[in-house]
Amino acid sequence: MEKKKELENLLVSVSENDDYAFRVFYDLYYRSVFRFAYYFLRNREACGEVVSNVFVAVWKSRVALRRIENIDAYLYVVARNEANRYLKESRTRRRCLSFEEIPISLIDRNSPPPQRRRSR
Repeated sequence: MEKKKELENLLVSVSENDDYAFRVFYDLYYRSVFRFAYYFLRNREACGEVVSNVFVAVWKSRVALRRIENIDAYLYVVARNEANRYLKESRTRRRCLSFEEIPISLIDRNSPPPQRRRSR
């Protein structure tokens, strides 16, 4: 019961713009949010980006923290949404080529078409 009250007090402090309380909150939840994101992404670098986005989202909506009854569930929902957003964006990035990656034959209509490689 005491831990629940401490967490409630911490969330109230964060919601009141207390930077130190937010750092304590971050340190308390970083590892579990990272592990949860890793379940979806299987990539440490991607997880780092997603977890950063999770805590930015928490900070931006900090005023609402005092009304959240289950902070673990809240963080996991935000993490899942951020992981899904990351995956969607990374799929989009993979499909897009930069101008430098486009073969010149597709740009210059006067150049001969690329030769097909024959499989042996």
